[in-house]
Amino acid sequence: MLFSVAADPRTRWQKTEAWKYRNPEAAEPSAAVFRARRAAGAGVGVALILLGAAVNSVKWSNEPGRGKGHDAVERVAQLLGPTTPGIADQSSDPLPPMPHFHADLLDVVTGYADQVSRYDYRGADLKVTADRAVATTHLFTLTAAGGALYCLQIDETGPGIPDFVDSIKGVRPTVALYQVPIRSAVFDRACAATP
Repeated sequence: MLFSVAADPRTRWQKTEAWKYRNPEAAEPSAAVFRARRAAGAGVGVALILLGAAVNSVKWSNEPGRGKGHDAVERVAQLLGPTTPGIADQSSDPLPPMPHFHADLLDVVTGYADQVSRYDYRGADLKVTADRAVATTHLFTLTAAGGALYCLQIDETGPGIPDFVDSIKGVRPTVALYQVPIRSAVFDRACAATP
């Protein structure tokens, strides 16, 4: 219908509107009106084509399998923020050693990868396929849809900070939760054997 408006608005008027009038020739719009309708029809057609192209490019740009896996892993790093939580050893002092921090961090990274795959970058299908810790550096290899590999490197930038201290009357307080300041980086490859 839009094509008929742009191609020949006079014929379209004769076939769809003229029947309403007893004397269609007298009610027919002027040549200027037909030119304006042709220009409007062509303008709307071009706008619809451009809108369709824009929507299609946005749809494909959010699919990590098309080169946006890095963005999905960056989103995981962004969700981690400048600190990440851990669970302290229940028998520890108020400033605990953090023996299970890497395992806690693995759980957090896995959860965020799942969240990003479901909501932020649908179809990313991020999976943690390898992980290891070397001193205060934690390396996670994530695989995206299509088999693309990415390295999420998380460096501890300071000691754990008590976040929740459990205190029972008459008993020495213990730290149950802590926050660890971190810095994250994403690389377009699997994590190397050494950081």
